Amino acid sequence: MYRATLPSVLILSLLGCACLFVPPTEQRYEKEGLSFTHYSNWRVVDDEPPKDDPGFRTIDVEGPDEAIVMFTFVPPKSGVTLEFFAEVFAEGRLEQLKKWRFGPLKVEDVNNTSSEPITRRIGGRVQNGILQRFTIKVLGEVVPHEARFFMVENKRHQVFIMTQAAAEDLPEMNSAFDLILDSFSLSDSK
Repeated sequence: MYRATLPSVLILSLLGCACLFVPPTEQRYEKEGLSFTHYSNWRVVDDEPPKDDPGFRTIDVEGPDEAIVMFTFVPPKSGVTLEFFAEVFAEGRLEQLKKWRFGPLKVEDVNNTSSEPITRRIGGRVQNGILQRFTIKVLGEVVPHEARFFMVENKRHQVFIMTQAAAEDLPEMNSAFDLILDSFSLSDSK
């Protein structure tokens, strides 16, 4: 009797859990001339300009599995190019990731493997960008990642946009990246 009851209880439990799953909804983010739509399982975790440099601003949008979209605002006449930004970011990535800890786990190694030009639609316009592929080694396992960089500007802002995720998670993350980048809007007015 117990042998027949246990599988039935397990099946009912699994069905009950499946009924609790709520697919993510779309949410709109708007602040100081920037707006975009993101899924509810993504969250804006940082959007404050540094006190010592009000012309600079970073907005981080974090998703599942360590995926991220980052918007970095610099003054429009800063002279920073997309190539320079991506290169500096890659150099900084090496140093930052080596300091990261995931609980008791520590990144053992970070390697930049390649960089190539790409294009994609951002806010309704096709933009040139840079794709960087790199690997992170944790517990002896090498995990390939991709970071994609784009630049959008208007009279008031120059915005560098970076998306990053583990290569194995990209099929799941691409729809979230598409939603954020396709809905991206930057106003010239305050």
